[in-house]
Amino acid sequence: NSDQYDFVIGNPPYVRPERSDQELTNAQAAYYNQDISVDKNLFTLFTYRALKSWCKPEGNGKLAFVIPLSICDNNTNQSLRDLFMVGRRWRITEIVDMEAISDHVFDASVNPIIFIADTKTASADDQVCIRIAGSECVDALGRIDITKSSETFFDYEQIWSHDGRILTKITAERLAIINKMKEHQTFLDVAYKFWQRKEGARIVEWQENEPDDLTTGNWDTRECISGGAAFRGLKPTITNGFDVFKGENVSACLIEGNPQETNIDIKNVDDPSLWKYIDVMPDNTFAFLQISTGLNAVKFNMKQKAFLNTASLFVPDRQHQDFPFDVLVLSNVYQFYYATYLRMGVVEDFWSHLYPTNLKMLPWSEKIMTYQAELEQLRQPFLDACKAIYNRAATLGDKLNELGATTFQQAVIEHASAHGIPKVNWHCVEGDQTINVNSLGMDVELTNNGDFQLLLSDDLYSWIEISDKSLAERLKAALTIHTGSELGRTDLLQMPIPKDDAVLVDFKQFVQDYDNGNALGALKTIINKIDEIVAGSFGLSDVELSLIQEQMSTDTFLKNIKPSLPYTGKKKRGLLAGLGESNRYL
Repeated sequence: NSDQYDFVIGNPPYVRPERSDQELTNAQAAYYNQDISVDKNLFTLFTYRALKSWCKPEGNGKLAFVIPLSICDNNTNQSLRDLFMVGRRWRITEIVDMEAISDHVFDASVNPIIFIADTKTASADDQVCIRIAGSECVDALGRIDITKSSETFFDYEQIWSHDGRILTKITAERLAIINKMKEHQTFLDVAYKFWQRKEGARIVEWQENEPDDLTTGNWDTRECISGGAAFRGLKPTITNGFDVFKGENVSACLIEGNPQETNIDIKNVDDPSLWKYIDVMPDNTFAFLQISTGLNAVKFNMKQKAFLNTASLFVPDRQHQDFPFDVLVLSNVYQFYYATYLRMGVVEDFWSHLYPTNLKMLPWSEKIMTYQAELEQLRQPFLDACKAIYNRAATLGDKLNELGATTFQQAVIEHASAHGIPKVNWHCVEGDQTINVNSLGMDVELTNNGDFQLLLSDDLYSWIEISDKSLAERLKAALTIHTGSELGRTDLLQMPIPKDDAVLVDFKQFVQDYDNGNALGALKTIINKIDEIVAGSFGLSDVELSLIQEQMSTDTFLKNIKPSLPYTGKKKRGLLAGLGESNRYL
């Protein structure tokens, strides 16, 4: 066929079907509906058409597309992924995961991968190359060199999860840990279950214990891992009704902010979810924030409070009702497993969805029950450490103002009046862009051109270059207050810094004295204790635990997968300013 090619290389458009203004003919729709569905993102349709019609068949045609990571993990693309499985139609040969450097690939909010495949049918004997691009692939000028990314070859079936997703964050060491943990039970095994009877599509009866006669009526079991309730207009109220929260109210081990609604007659809302069956439900339930960078859960009494469907719900069975699952998932081991094996519905800035589907697959070992009391005893120290971290920023900020502060912008203006205009160059802090600041332990370095460079983040490509060392040192000292915060250029310009070098000396001494209390160290100690319990219960070695902890703190991608700490005011997806205000949702 003269219209078929050896290579098809491109970056197809990313347009969701509801936003596409293209109308397909019946024949065109039938073409896609043979194997997938016409109701797909345009990049999915392009990928399908390229391999089916544009590439030469029988392994003689190859495709290399830059497309979103969602081809690998969302349900919408499952039918396309199925065509790459062993024995089906096509074969994946290489994937380059660029999520960690996505800001340097596109200006748009998209997590890109390089997807390389051919028209040969995949076999179990094939291998796939997985590359994970990190900060080592981006130089100081923002230029990308993919050849510097890590590279691992896997047997073809190793890159597939048991539910048909493609794993792009795996290395040989990570996969070995994942496989160990997959051997154990899951949250589904310890979820509360009850019996329900249907008449047609309607559920008309439910009870906790198994019915005496299963041959009469249409009985089956209901597993209590579910989405939250939903309002679709109807918000019935009742005296002493339920406080209703959103997923955005969930921080690690704490509900923060006011409820969206109060005194709600929860059984009679449009979709009451599990509250429909409240008469047979146990008290203790866990709400997981559905859109987040990592696992965030909070324990609550479902007989008193309710959550909407921006949270995913997990109700433990009677035997596990008192176990602190919200403390458990703080572990680096759980965050690691989620990041490398269970993420779904990936969106920008390292956020993803924790649906009931992947919540069910979180691993569980009955050995952890031995440590129930010990884990519960860590709850309050964890909350205290988080509060101390929050108080650190407030205390250090107050002390800086007391000693004498000026804004960075004003300091530049004052320097210009006395010594001439200093040079200030920004890198990767453009427009409305924000960065996650981490200046702890980073030095102000003299560059080859005689300026002073201050790294703003440990990704190594967000920095400010200043021609005056005093200005650079004073800004660095002020940034230690804001480590872990998301800041933009305007925030940095308006940031209070020591007004002169004398104040700088006094402020640095105060910071050192204050940090001897070491709230961050206390938090790390608590998480390490949870890690040791979890790793031991899953049979992980000391070497494997050390690998997890090291990568969760240094890897360009994994260091961003972490719980949202309470009291720290960190931004949540979809969260507007004023979470504490009752009208924040209006």
